[in-house]
Amino acid sequence: MLFVGCAANAGLTQSQFDVIADKCGLPRSSMTLHGKDELQLQPPRDAKYEAVECTLTELKAIKLPLNLGFVGYETYPEEAK
Repeated sequence: MLFVGCAANAGLTQSQFDVIADKCGLPRSSMTLHGKDELQLQPPRDAKYEAVECTLTELKAIKLPLNLGFVGYETYPEEAK
């Protein structure tokens, strides 16, 4: 699963996304800020639904101008067979 959003106007830093990951129970590596305008959220395959929901809720609460994209099993082609 992959979500990409724009964080440029919010002036956020990687450490702020780390706080959200910690609060919601996802590894910090699941959220990566690329430059100043792209956030990549890629939870582990075994992430609990509640952890991902919490993360999305927290991102919504800080009012990021998000554009979300969802990637399915093509991320893990060996499992799609």
